Amino acid sequence: MSRWRITMIAGLVVLGIGWNANGLPTEKASSDVSTRSRLAQSAEQAYLDGIDGISGSTAAQAGFDRSADAWNALIETGVDDAAVWFNLGNAYLRGGRIGEAILAYRRGQRLSPTNDDLAANLAVARAKIVRPIEADANDLDFGDAAAGWRILSVEARWWLGIVAWIGFWVLLLIRKTVARRRDEEAESRSAFWRGGLLTTCVVAILCFTTVGLDAIAPNWRPVGVVIEPEVLVRSGNGDGFEAAIEEPITAGVEFRILEARPGWWRIELPDGSQGWIPTSDGARV
Repeated sequence: MSRWRITMIAGLVVLGIGWNANGLPTEKASSDVSTRSRLAQSAEQAYLDGIDGISGSTAAQAGFDRSADAWNALIETGVDDAAVWFNLGNAYLRGGRIGEAILAYRRGQRLSPTNDDLAANLAVARAKIVRPIEADANDLDFGDAAAGWRILSVEARWWLGIVAWIGFWVLLLIRKTVARRRDEEAESRSAFWRGGLLTTCVVAILCFTTVGLDAIAPNWRPVGVVIEPEVLVRSGNGDGFEAAIEEPITAGVEFRILEARPGWWRIELPDGSQGWIPTSDGARV
C-alpha cells in the first residue's frame, strides 16, 4: 500500500501545478496543491486511526468513514487517479461498505486495468457480497480483449498510432521513389518492404480502433454496482410495480445498464435476469 500512496502523492503534485507567463507556479495552483496534499494526509491519518482502533468498534468505523470522506473530497477537486480510487476502496472495504468498495476498485481499474493490487482487493471485496449472483462480472464490461490492449494507456496508443501512420506513408513514399528498379529487386528485399508497410498500417489501425472503443465503451455498455444493502428489482420503473426477482439483491452486485429513465435504471444482472432499480440504490462505474 505504501507504494500506491507514494505514487498518489507524486501524482497530486503533477496534477496540481500550473504556470504563469513568467514560468512560475501560479497562486491558485499552489493553493490547489496545498489543499490536495492536506486532504490526502487527512485521509491517510484517518485510515490509520481506523486500523489502530478495535476491529468493529465505533471508533474504528468512524476512522474509516472519515478516510473515505477525505478521499472523496480529494476526487471532487478534480483528481482522477488509480491510486486514489484504490485507497478509497480500502477505506470502504475496512468500513464494511462493500458496494462502494467494489465501485471504487472498478473505477480505479479504468485507469490501471492490469494493476494486481486493484484486482486482488476487488476479489476480496467481491467475496464479501452477502448474496453474490454467479457469473463472471468481467463479462459486463469489455472482457479479456480490453484488458489486453489496455496494457498501454490511451495516450500511448494514440501516439503509437500516429507514429505508425506516419511511418507507413514515409515507407510508401520511399518505396515509390525506387519503383523503377523494382523489377531488378531481390525477393527478400520486396518482402521487407511489404512487411514494413503492412506492419505500420496494422499497428496504426489497431491503435486508433482501440482508442475509439475506449471512448465509446462507457456509453455503449455502461455498468454499475449496487451500493444499498437490500434492493428490490421491480418489473417496471416505479415503486408500484411488482418484484421482477423474488429476493432483493445486495450491496456489491454488479449489473449492466440497459435503459435509463428519470430516477430509474433497467438493469441486467450477471445471471441474465432483468428489471428496474432506483438510480439512488446503485452507482455507475
